[in-house]
Amino acid sequence: KNAELQRFPIICLSGMARRCIASYQTYINQMNNRIRHLNDIENPFDFRHIRYMTSISEFEDNCPCVVMASPGMLQNGPSRDLFDRWCEDKRNAVVVTGYCVQNTLAKDLLDSEPKTHTLQDGLEVPLRIRVHNISFSAHADFMQTSQFIDELAPSHIVLVHGEANMMAALKRQLVSKYQSTGVGVWSPQNTEAVTLTFHESKVAKVVGSIAVERPRQGAQLSGVVLHKNFQLTVVSIDDMAAHAGLQVSHLVQRQHIPFNQPWGVLVFHLSKLFDAITVLSDKESA
Repeated sequence: KNAELQRFPIICLSGMARRCIASYQTYINQMNNRIRHLNDIENPFDFRHIRYMTSISEFEDNCPCVVMASPGMLQNGPSRDLFDRWCEDKRNAVVVTGYCVQNTLAKDLLDSEPKTHTLQDGLEVPLRIRVHNISFSAHADFMQTSQFIDELAPSHIVLVHGEANMMAALKRQLVSKYQSTGVGVWSPQNTEAVTLTFHESKVAKVVGSIAVERPRQGAQLSGVVLHKNFQLTVVSIDDMAAHAGLQVSHLVQRQHIPFNQPWGVLVFHLSKLFDAITVLSDKESA
Protein backbone atom coordinates (compact mmCIF):
# COMPACT_ATOMS: atom_id res chain seq x y z
CA LYS A 1 0.00 0.00 0.00
CA ASN A 2 2.99 2.31 0.41
CA ALA A 3 3.79 3.65 -3.06
CA GLU A 4 7.32 4.70 -2.03
CA LEU A 5 8.21 1.11 -1.16
CA GLN A 6 6.74 -0.49 -4.26
CA ARG A 7 9.93 0.16 -6.23
CA PHE A 8 11.76 -2.36 -4.04
CA PRO A 9 11.22 -5.94 -5.22
CA ILE A 10 9.74 -8.42 -2.76
CA ILE A 11 10.80 -11.96 -3.50
CA CYS A 12 9.65 -15.24 -1.95
CA LEU A 13 12.42 -17.77 -2.44
CA SER A 14 10.72 -20.98 -1.36
CA GLY A 15 9.16 -23.68 -3.49
CA MET A 16 7.09 -24.97 -0.58
CA ALA A 17 5.68 -21.50 0.13
CA ARG A 18 4.67 -21.16 -3.51
CA ARG A 19 2.81 -24.48 -3.38
CA CYS A 20 1.08 -23.50 -0.13
CA ILE A 21 -0.09 -20.17 -1.55
CA ALA A 22 -1.44 -22.00 -4.61
CA SER A 23 -3.60 -24.14 -2.29
CA TYR A 24 -4.98 -21.04 -0.56
CA GLN A 25 -5.70 -19.40 -3.91
CA THR A 26 -7.53 -22.49 -5.14
CA TYR A 27 -9.74 -23.51 -2.20
CA ILE A 28 -11.37 -20.15 -1.42
CA ASN A 29 -14.78 -21.87 -1.29
CA GLN A 30 -13.70 -23.76 1.87
CA MET A 31 -12.86 -20.59 3.82
CA ASN A 32 -15.00 -18.28 5.93
CA ASN A 33 -17.51 -15.77 4.63
CA ARG A 34 -15.17 -12.79 4.92
CA ILE A 35 -12.56 -14.41 2.68
CA ARG A 36 -15.18 -15.53 0.16
CA HIS A 37 -16.60 -12.00 -0.04
CA LEU A 38 -13.12 -10.60 -0.63
CA ASN A 39 -12.70 -13.08 -3.45
CA ASP A 40 -15.68 -11.48 -5.25
CA ILE A 41 -13.43 -8.45 -5.80
CA GLU A 42 -10.07 -10.18 -6.19
CA ASN A 43 -8.35 -13.24 -4.81
CA PRO A 44 -7.04 -12.16 -1.36
CA PHE A 45 -4.08 -14.54 -1.72
CA ASP A 46 -2.94 -13.11 -5.06
CA PHE A 47 -0.01 -11.03 -3.81
CA ARG A 48 0.81 -9.11 -6.96
CA HIS A 49 3.80 -7.31 -5.42
CA ILE A 50 5.56 -10.57 -4.55
CA ARG A 51 7.64 -12.55 -7.03
CA TYR A 52 7.97 -16.28 -6.37
CA MET A 53 11.16 -18.19 -7.11
CA THR A 54 12.07 -21.81 -6.49
CA SER A 55 15.87 -21.55 -6.85
CA ILE A 56 18.50 -19.00 -5.90
CA SER A 57 19.80 -19.22 -9.47
CA GLU A 58 16.70 -17.24 -10.54
CA PHE A 59 17.58 -14.37 -8.18
CA GLU A 60 19.41 -11.33 -9.58
CA ASP A 61 21.24 -9.49 -6.81
CA ASN A 62 21.50 -6.07 -8.47
CA CYS A 63 19.32 -3.72 -6.37
CA PRO A 64 17.88 -3.22 -2.87
CA CYS A 65 15.15 -5.78 -2.20
CA VAL A 66 13.32 -7.88 0.37
CA VAL A 67 13.78 -11.63 0.18
CA MET A 68 11.72 -14.13 2.17
CA ALA A 69 13.76 -17.34 2.11
CA SER A 70 13.76 -20.69 3.85
CA PRO A 71 14.77 -22.36 6.09
CA GLY A 72 14.15 -19.90 8.88
CA MET A 73 17.00 -21.12 11.08
CA LEU A 74 19.62 -20.33 8.41
CA GLN A 75 21.32 -23.71 8.67
CA ASN A 76 21.40 -24.37 4.91
CA GLY A 77 19.53 -23.73 1.68
CA PRO A 78 18.67 -20.40 0.03
CA SER A 79 18.47 -18.43 3.29
CA ARG A 80 21.98 -19.52 4.30
CA ASP A 81 23.37 -18.78 0.82
CA LEU A 82 21.98 -15.23 0.92
CA PHE A 83 23.16 -14.68 4.49
CA ASP A 84 26.71 -15.68 3.54
CA ARG A 85 26.54 -13.31 0.60
CA TRP A 86 25.22 -10.31 2.55
CA CYS A 87 26.58 -10.72 6.10
CA GLU A 88 29.63 -8.43 5.67
CA ASP A 89 27.66 -5.32 4.65
CA LYS A 90 26.13 -3.25 7.46
CA ARG A 91 23.51 -1.89 5.06
CA ASN A 92 21.91 -5.33 5.00
CA ALA A 93 19.61 -6.79 7.63
CA VAL A 94 18.21 -10.21 8.48
CA VAL A 95 14.88 -10.65 10.28
CA VAL A 96 14.45 -13.95 12.13
CA THR A 97 10.71 -14.59 12.26
CA GLY A 98 10.28 -18.02 13.82
CA TYR A 99 11.33 -20.32 16.60
CA CYS A 100 15.02 -21.35 16.54
CA VAL A 101 16.52 -24.44 18.13
CA GLN A 102 19.91 -24.63 19.78
CA ASN A 103 23.07 -24.91 17.68
CA THR A 104 21.59 -23.24 14.60
CA LEU A 105 22.94 -20.09 13.02
CA ALA A 106 19.77 -18.09 13.68
CA LYS A 107 19.83 -19.03 17.39
CA ASP A 108 23.50 -18.05 17.69
CA LEU A 109 22.82 -14.68 16.03
CA LEU A 110 20.05 -13.88 18.51
CA ASP A 111 21.76 -15.12 21.67
CA SER A 112 25.50 -14.55 21.35
CA GLU A 113 25.67 -11.67 18.81
CA PRO A 114 28.93 -12.90 17.23
CA LYS A 115 31.40 -10.51 15.57
CA THR A 116 32.51 -12.97 12.89
CA HIS A 117 30.80 -15.57 10.76
CA THR A 118 32.12 -18.78 9.19
CA LEU A 119 30.94 -19.24 5.61
CA GLN A 120 29.91 -22.63 4.28
CA ASP A 121 33.29 -22.95 2.55
CA GLY A 122 35.06 -22.53 5.92
CA LEU A 123 36.22 -18.92 5.42
CA GLU A 124 35.75 -16.66 8.46
CA VAL A 125 34.50 -13.13 7.67
CA PRO A 126 33.46 -10.10 9.77
CA LEU A 127 29.77 -10.04 10.66
CA ARG A 128 28.29 -6.59 10.08
CA ILE A 129 24.73 -7.40 9.02
CA ARG A 130 21.99 -6.11 11.34
CA VAL A 131 19.94 -8.81 13.09
CA HIS A 132 16.28 -8.40 14.10
CA ASN A 133 13.76 -10.78 15.61
CA ILE A 134 10.00 -10.69 15.02
CA SER A 135 8.12 -13.72 16.35
CA PHE A 136 5.54 -15.15 13.97
CA SER A 137 5.52 -18.44 15.89
CA ALA A 138 2.14 -20.11 16.39
CA HIS A 139 3.14 -22.84 18.85
CA ALA A 140 0.73 -24.00 21.54
CA ASP A 141 1.30 -23.10 25.20
CA PHE A 142 1.10 -25.53 28.12
CA MET A 143 -2.67 -25.20 28.55
CA GLN A 144 -3.34 -25.89 24.88
CA THR A 145 -0.85 -28.76 24.77
CA SER A 146 -2.26 -30.45 27.88
CA GLN A 147 -5.80 -29.97 26.58
CA PHE A 148 -4.78 -31.69 23.35
CA ILE A 149 -3.21 -34.55 25.34
CA ASP A 150 -6.38 -34.92 27.42
CA GLU A 151 -8.40 -35.34 24.23
CA LEU A 152 -6.07 -38.03 22.87
CA ALA A 153 -5.48 -39.84 26.19
CA PRO A 154 -2.17 -41.41 25.04
CA SER A 155 -0.13 -43.95 26.97
CA HIS A 156 3.17 -42.28 26.07
CA ILE A 157 4.28 -38.69 25.42
CA VAL A 158 7.57 -38.00 23.63
CA LEU A 159 8.69 -34.36 23.43
CA VAL A 160 10.73 -33.50 20.33
CA HIS A 161 11.71 -30.44 18.27
CA GLY A 162 12.13 -27.79 20.92
CA GLU A 163 14.57 -25.73 22.92
CA ALA A 164 16.15 -27.86 25.66
CA ASN A 165 15.27 -25.70 28.69
CA MET A 166 11.69 -25.12 27.55
CA MET A 167 11.19 -28.82 26.84
CA ALA A 168 12.56 -29.73 30.26
CA ALA A 169 10.11 -27.34 31.91
CA LEU A 170 7.23 -28.75 29.84
CA LYS A 171 8.23 -32.29 30.78
CA ARG A 172 8.18 -31.42 34.51
CA GLN A 173 4.69 -29.96 34.17
CA LEU A 174 3.39 -32.94 32.22
CA VAL A 175 4.91 -35.45 34.66
CA SER A 176 3.32 -33.59 37.56
CA LYS A 177 -0.09 -33.55 35.88
CA TYR A 178 -0.18 -37.14 34.59
CA GLN A 179 1.85 -39.01 37.24
CA SER A 180 -1.29 -40.54 38.74
CA THR A 181 -2.49 -41.85 35.35
CA GLY A 182 0.63 -43.82 34.49
CA VAL A 183 1.35 -41.85 31.31
CA GLY A 184 5.04 -41.94 30.44
CA VAL A 185 6.76 -38.69 29.43
CA TRP A 186 10.10 -38.62 27.60
CA SER A 187 12.28 -35.79 26.34
CA PRO A 188 15.14 -37.51 24.49
CA GLN A 189 18.23 -35.84 23.12
CA ASN A 190 18.98 -36.02 19.39
CA THR A 191 19.79 -39.62 18.34
CA GLU A 192 18.81 -40.92 21.81
CA ALA A 193 16.72 -44.10 21.57
CA VAL A 194 13.37 -44.38 23.37
CA THR A 195 11.78 -47.80 24.02
CA LEU A 196 7.98 -47.80 24.30
CA THR A 197 5.83 -50.76 25.34
CA PHE A 198 2.34 -51.11 23.90
CA HIS A 199 -0.21 -53.66 25.06
CA GLU A 200 -1.70 -55.44 22.06
CA SER A 201 -4.70 -56.93 23.87
CA LYS A 202 -7.98 -55.49 22.64
CA VAL A 203 -11.49 -55.71 24.03
CA ALA A 204 -14.42 -56.28 21.68
CA LYS A 205 -18.12 -56.61 22.38
CA VAL A 206 -19.93 -59.63 20.93
CA VAL A 207 -23.47 -58.68 19.87
CA GLY A 208 -26.31 -60.06 17.80
CA SER A 209 -27.05 -63.71 17.10
CA ILE A 210 -23.56 -64.93 18.04
CA ALA A 211 -24.03 -63.49 21.52
CA VAL A 212 -27.10 -65.62 22.32
CA GLU A 213 -24.87 -68.24 23.93
CA ARG A 214 -22.06 -67.16 26.20
CA PRO A 215 -18.68 -67.82 24.50
CA ARG A 216 -16.64 -70.59 26.14
CA GLN A 217 -13.00 -70.19 27.07
CA GLY A 218 -10.83 -71.32 24.14
CA ALA A 219 -13.76 -71.79 21.76
CA GLN A 220 -13.62 -70.33 18.27
CA LEU A 221 -15.92 -67.45 17.39
CA SER A 222 -16.80 -66.70 13.77
CA GLY A 223 -17.90 -63.18 12.83
CA VAL A 224 -16.89 -59.80 11.52
CA VAL A 225 -15.00 -57.21 13.61
CA LEU A 226 -16.46 -53.70 13.29
CA HIS A 227 -14.33 -50.70 14.31
CA LYS A 228 -16.40 -47.60 15.02
CA ASN A 229 -15.77 -44.64 17.35
CA PHE A 230 -12.63 -46.39 18.70
CA GLN A 231 -14.73 -49.39 19.82
CA LEU A 232 -14.57 -52.96 18.51
CA THR A 233 -17.68 -55.06 17.98
CA VAL A 234 -17.95 -58.65 16.74
CA VAL A 235 -21.14 -59.52 14.82
CA SER A 236 -22.33 -62.30 12.58
CA ILE A 237 -22.30 -61.71 8.84
CA ASP A 238 -26.09 -62.08 8.87
CA ASP A 239 -26.36 -59.21 11.40
CA MET A 240 -24.30 -56.74 9.37
CA ALA A 241 -27.38 -54.85 8.19
CA ALA A 242 -28.61 -54.24 11.76
CA HIS A 243 -25.27 -53.27 13.32
CA ALA A 244 -23.29 -51.74 10.44
CA GLY A 245 -25.92 -50.62 7.97
CA LEU A 246 -24.39 -52.90 5.32
CA GLN A 247 -26.21 -55.34 3.08
CA VAL A 248 -24.66 -58.78 2.65
CA SER A 249 -24.28 -60.00 -0.90
CA HIS A 250 -23.12 -63.37 -2.15
CA LEU A 251 -20.97 -63.38 -5.26
CA VAL A 252 -20.70 -66.44 -7.43
CA GLN A 253 -17.88 -66.39 -9.96
CA ARG A 254 -17.03 -68.95 -12.62
CA GLN A 255 -13.88 -69.02 -14.68
CA HIS A 256 -13.00 -71.28 -17.60
CA ILE A 257 -9.23 -71.66 -17.87
CA PRO A 258 -7.44 -74.21 -20.08
CA PHE A 259 -5.26 -76.45 -17.90
CA ASN A 260 -3.12 -79.34 -19.17
CA GLN A 261 -1.46 -80.45 -15.92
CA PRO A 262 -2.66 -83.19 -13.54
CA TRP A 263 -5.83 -82.32 -11.63
CA GLY A 264 -4.15 -82.78 -8.25
CA VAL A 265 -1.58 -80.10 -9.08
CA LEU A 266 -4.36 -77.55 -9.67
CA VAL A 267 -6.14 -78.47 -6.44
CA PHE A 268 -2.87 -78.17 -4.51
CA HIS A 269 -2.11 -74.64 -5.74
CA LEU A 270 -5.70 -73.45 -5.27
CA SER A 271 -5.64 -74.71 -1.69
CA LYS A 272 -2.77 -72.29 -1.04
CA LEU A 273 -4.95 -69.35 -2.11
CA PHE A 274 -8.39 -70.22 -0.72
CA ASP A 275 -9.59 -71.59 2.60
CA ALA A 276 -12.02 -74.13 1.14
CA ILE A 277 -12.25 -75.76 -2.28
CA THR A 278 -15.19 -77.85 -3.46
CA VAL A 279 -14.75 -80.06 -6.50
CA LEU A 280 -17.96 -80.37 -8.54
CA SER A 281 -18.75 -82.70 -11.37
CA ASP A 282 -19.96 -81.39 -14.75
CA LYS A 283 -23.58 -82.12 -13.79
CA GLU A 284 -23.29 -80.37 -10.42
CA SER A 285 -21.72 -77.24 -11.95
CA ALA A 286 -24.33 -76.97 -14.71
